[in-house]
Amino acid sequence: MPDRPLLERAAELAAIDGALAGAESGSTRTVVVVGEPGIGKSSLLTEGAALAVARGFDVRRAVFTVLSAQTPHGLLWEWFGADAHDEEPGPAFDGPAEMLRDVLRGERTAEPVALAYAAQWALSALDEERPLLLLVDDLQWADEASRRLLTTLVARLSTERIAILIATRPDPALDADPAVAAMLAGARTSLLEPPPLSITAVGSLAEGSDADVERVFAVSGGVPFYVRELIDHGLESGPARIREGLRARLAALPDDARTVVQTAVVVPEGLAPALLADAAGVSDARLAELITQLDAAGLVERRDDVVRPVHPIVVEGVLASLDPDRLAQLHARVADALREAGAPLSAIAAHDLETIPGGDARRAASLADAARLAASGGVARRRGAVGARGGEPRHGGAALRPGACRGRAHRARGIAVGLRRGPRPCDGRRVGGGPRPHPRRRARGRQSPCARGALPGAR
Repeated sequence: MPDRPLLERAAELAAIDGALAGAESGSTRTVVVVGEPGIGKSSLLTEGAALAVARGFDVRRAVFTVLSAQTPHGLLWEWFGADAHDEEPGPAFDGPAEMLRDVLRGERTAEPVALAYAAQWALSALDEERPLLLLVDDLQWADEASRRLLTTLVARLSTERIAILIATRPDPALDADPAVAAMLAGARTSLLEPPPLSITAVGSLAEGSDADVERVFAVSGGVPFYVRELIDHGLESGPARIREGLRARLAALPDDARTVVQTAVVVPEGLAPALLADAAGVSDARLAELITQLDAAGLVERRDDVVRPVHPIVVEGVLASLDPDRLAQLHARVADALREAGAPLSAIAAHDLETIPGGDARRAASLADAARLAASGGVARRRGAVGARGGEPRHGGAALRPGACRGRAHRARGIAVGLRRGPRPCDGRRVGGGPRPHPRRRARGRQSPCARGALPGAR
């Protein structure tokens, strides 16, 4: 889709930048962006990530989708999955955080309170190197364990060099959750509710097109996603007909292009192009051609080294157009591509669980192994979210460059959830303040929250 500026969001960006400044000085801040679908929450997170990278932050991103609720501990997978599957454990996994690595590798189980403490320990270790921004997109789709962990961390983290940026739709389940209510009401939390765009902003976005600005504004209600859809694809793409418009655009595509889109929405976090080509049954060269067409159609985009749907609304619309048999077939193709690439069991089983195994012995064995691990309390069913991180910073989204990861499993996953890292501060020291004792040193001589069972909101 054409790149367009982020308009009328100066106040929201200033609040995010303020949270980053606070984190640099050792004051953990949380910003929660709440708004209806298409209002621009993900765009604000992308801009926030860019601001953080410019400040030298380490950025970790968790993106939840309509398929995430059934897969426990997604937040841990997306923030720490790549590190956990490295051959050698990094400094984030020393001390109590070793438990976190073992759980993500399927080697042990842990109570939620202990797991939350291990995650806090790991995050505190990471912020010793440079400030840290934690992104959580579409919290309303997160599994319950991830929601509980997030609210626990927000309550516990206070003097770390960490900023937390969350986006969510209004959701009755979240509204009824006391832990989420406490997070939103916290003294260190800022709540942002981006308004619709004005007609002036709509006019700016429509410059160079033949769109009727007043009609676009009236039909879209100023919701940025719909504004762009109307400008690019006409009034038939308005809110009331978004799914019908998507179906029409899909029907007009060549068969292989339609398969690429359908495969992409099955793994909405994103796939490396080589894996997407394998799963969709097209050549790498053909996929490169199709991505250009699908980007222009507002369906699929390539952000650096990952291919993904352009927006959660597209994911929902395309999924709604698929019958159960077709959806199972797409999951089977993704599972087979991951299996052929040597991906971990957890990656493969997440898609095998959505298939009809029939007489396929490999698929049945994968499901049996996943069931055994799930029964033991392990983390077996995370769908497509063992993140991997490369070297240079970039703005927005998540990517995994084939060959940029440190293990075969990482290359095989090709599914990315964390921004690649920006440059470290030149001297590695804390910005904006004097020395701060590390949580591991503070913990000496006193009983840990894990031992006391005192982590709020964990259960």
